[in-house]
Amino acid sequence: MNNKILTVLIIALLISSVAFAANNKASLDLGIAGMGARPTGMGRSFVSIADDANAIFQNPAGLGFMKSWGATSMSTRLLNRADYKLLGLLVPTNMGTIGLGYIGLTTPAGYLTTDRASLATAAPISYGSSMLVFSYGYDMNHRIEGANIGHMAIGANLKFINNSFSGIDEASGSGIETDLGVIIKPNDEISLGASVQNVWMGDSLQWASGTKEDIPATIRLGASFLALKNLLVSIDTETPTSNRPILFHGGVEWTPFPILALRAGLDQDPTDLTASVTNMTAGIGITIGGFRFDYAYRADALQAANNNHYLSLSFLPPTPKIPVGEQIASEKEIKVANATDRPAPVRKVRSYDEIMKAYRESQK
Repeated sequence: MNNKILTVLIIALLISSVAFAANNKASLDLGIAGMGARPTGMGRSFVSIADDANAIFQNPAGLGFMKSWGATSMSTRLLNRADYKLLGLLVPTNMGTIGLGYIGLTTPAGYLTTDRASLATAAPISYGSSMLVFSYGYDMNHRIEGANIGHMAIGANLKFINNSFSGIDEASGSGIETDLGVIIKPNDEISLGASVQNVWMGDSLQWASGTKEDIPATIRLGASFLALKNLLVSIDTETPTSNRPILFHGGVEWTPFPILALRAGLDQDPTDLTASVTNMTAGIGITIGGFRFDYAYRADALQAANNNHYLSLSFLPPTPKIPVGEQIASEKEIKVANATDRPAPVRKVRSYDEIMKAYRESQK
């Protein structure tokens, strides 16, 4: 099959699959805030970047580019009431990269009584929601080597969701959802991404009472550009299949030093069925020996009480930055060439596997 046709078919599959997910009964999408401090600081524009463990929750295709294991975590408190936690782990294999993610939210939900005067002795109610994510990403250059589309990866998520109210009979529900994603990198500076979240065909969440709900599907499209070698610019669009407006997210990440990253962004939220509001975000990242601490602040334009602080701790082993297409010769070959006055042999790398192999050979 022609490589260009293959690419078009994959993207068309992502977009058309959301037609099966629209439903009038909608449940809470726990993944709306399911991202670490780094993408939050960039205005939640991360679909085309997805270059760390946050890819599990934003675009699983990004896992296909990762050739070393990594982990991330996030903690925040929404509306000063809801505790929000996130954990993610990725492990590369010979058949692609797999990821495991967890998102959990707990919050007080009132009291189990119909008499306001008895609140002091009434049993409190709490709401809990959790999501377990099994993620997979694959580097398509293993299958379409020689294509002129650049570097491409695809990915998918399988999500197990559980919601419950403590102290109330038949107040628990569970379900399964799926995500699909693709990322194309025409060169080392540009990245294009797309993901469709919640594409399961049918009712996603079933409650013990018999009620069935669907989690609305969302199409996310994004593009990012590496400018000046240390300035990353990103913009995403978010198109829900439910009755909500199209949203935009944009951000920048400036890395003046290898250990320091400064971030800022604009992040839109819907206010009703036709309008949206733009919130400001900012953040900082400090990386030492593969460990990265990220902090983000998100200012809610409508509710000051919902201005949130996000904290993340991540780990990703340092990897060499060798551009795709660079020609590599080992130090041993260079020494032989210098001694014999002959040019050193070179190999032009095409994939990240070849990059890592060439890098290891150059260190012998």
